[in-house]
Amino acid sequence: MRLRQGYVRSQDGTRIAYQAIGKGRPIFCCNGLGVPSYFWRHLAGYFANRYQVVTWSYRGHGRSDTPLELFQVRYEDFVADSCAVIEALDLRRIIGVGHSAGFQVLLGCYDKHPKRFAGLSSFLGTAGNALRFFFDWPFSRALFDLHYLLAVFFPRQVRLMTELLVRSPIPYYVGGWLNILTTGLAHKADIQKYLDHIAAMDPRFFATMTQGAEAHSAYRILGKVRVPTLCIASEHDRFVPLRIARAMHRALSKRSGSKGRAELFVITRGTHAALMEMPDVLNLRLEQFLTRHKL
Repeated sequence: MRLRQGYVRSQDGTRIAYQAIGKGRPIFCCNGLGVPSYFWRHLAGYFANRYQVVTWSYRGHGRSDTPLELFQVRYEDFVADSCAVIEALDLRRIIGVGHSAGFQVLLGCYDKHPKRFAGLSSFLGTAGNALRFFFDWPFSRALFDLHYLLAVFFPRQVRLMTELLVRSPIPYYVGGWLNILTTGLAHKADIQKYLDHIAAMDPRFFATMTQGAEAHSAYRILGKVRVPTLCIASEHDRFVPLRIARAMHRALSKRSGSKGRAELFVITRGTHAALMEMPDVLNLRLEQFLTRHKL
């Protein structure tokens, strides 16, 4: 099976790491915030014998460079990074898949290169303001603002606390208790890779990035989408509530001539961790979508 990996340069010179496995029509994957591209391995394993699955890491993630200006990272930079990968690999007739806040990035990329896309899919995603609906708490924004202030003024202490938590089993079981994940389905090793990935980041960068995700919105782009789009949501998603996916689906369905081209699929009793907990469900539903639209 064909495998390519390397780096491309974004508009400001930042090196962005990518991997492309398989041959054929490209499936272009955009991660959630803080999520390693490792989380796409189930999708790659399922589709790479028929498609070219392209995964990549945002700046400050994985093997990609971390910007020197930690406090000037904008969500538009992630969009520019995604476009750099697409342009460097000359990807066309793309199936774009965005996980969580990665769907915001994907929409921004579609807005810049609409003719390169043949279809879009949101995996538990949102079109904007990624942290506003966290647990549907009225004070969720204040919680992330507090995290930002702590990371800016006490980065060493925040890093130390993060490393202590990562080394303990507490996050896994607390995540299950809060219904962020399903402990019977999510493997500890997978959650540990996610936590290790976040712990390796500079806390100032991570905090700035989350602020950027909250401030950024791509909802206006939904009305401009002219390709078949699949929205996959989870019934018990605490990060992106089901009502957000329903609202995106309605916005997509209002497009001129879009009848039947915007689809919504809800994973019963699923959580925001469904990409790792129930990958077969997402892969099979995406395959059904691609078959239906002759992609």
